[in-house]
Formats: sequence, C-alpha cells, structure tokens
Amino acid sequence: MSPVLETGRYEILENLGCGAACRVDKARDTVIGRTVALKTFLQGFGKNSEQQFLLEAQTVGRLSHTSIAQLYGVALLTGVGFTMSLFIGTLAFEDENLMSQVRVGVLAASILAGVVASVVLSLIARAAPAGANDIAKAMQT
Repeated sequence: MSPVLETGRYEILENLGCGAACRVDKARDTVIGRTVALKTFLQGFGKNSEQQFLLEAQTVGRLSHTSIAQLYGVALLTGVGFTMSLFIGTLAFEDENLMSQVRVGVLAASILAGVVASVVLSLIARAAPAGANDIAKAMQT
C-alpha cells in the first residue's frame, strides 16, 4: 500500500474516520517505525483546538494503570445483551423472516462478546503476578 500523503514525520496510509471536529488517519511514524492512529483537528474547529488536543493526549497518556487490561475485559462484557438492538430490530422490520435474522445476528454478537470477554479476562488473570489474586480470594471467604 503506497502512502496517500507524507507530512513530515508521518506517512498517511488511509483515513480511518472523520467527525465534526477531528479526522483520524492510519499513519506510519517514520521516526519510530510503527503504525499509529494520527488524530488532527479540522480547520476552523474551536478557538482552543490545540489546547484541547494537548489535554486529550495527556489524558490518554496517563492511562497506564495496572487495571487497564481488566477495564478492557469488562468493557468487552458490555457487548453482551443487546436488548435494545432486539427491540429496535422488531420495530424496524415487519417481515418475520427479517426479524428472525435480526434476532440471530444480535444473539450471535452477544455470544461472541461474552466469549471474547471471557478469554481476555482469563488471560489477564493468568498473567497476574503471584499474590495479585489474594485480595479477591480473601473477599470470597
């Protein structure tokens, strides 16, 4: 894949998304030699866009807590359920065949979310240092 655009340090490979305020591109950082997500503010957005961007980068940079992996695993669990999707699906389609497809798709996605969350959380538990689970065991007794 050839770069779409070179901007100094970064080679823009492809656009990942664009909202009202920002654009996110998949880029290659030529200094450290790795693929990164490059977020840039769109022209004319806000008076303090540089300060806003710096604050966001600093906040994300502070996410180094030892429990961040557990947080990710629990976030995956939020994919289980999809009750509202089932409700909206039944409102959106009158055809029973389409409603059945909605139910199967939503339930399959819910099962997949549960399986992935279980795998991630079990891998995290196995990788925990010795004694890290002692508090959880003590709370169960």
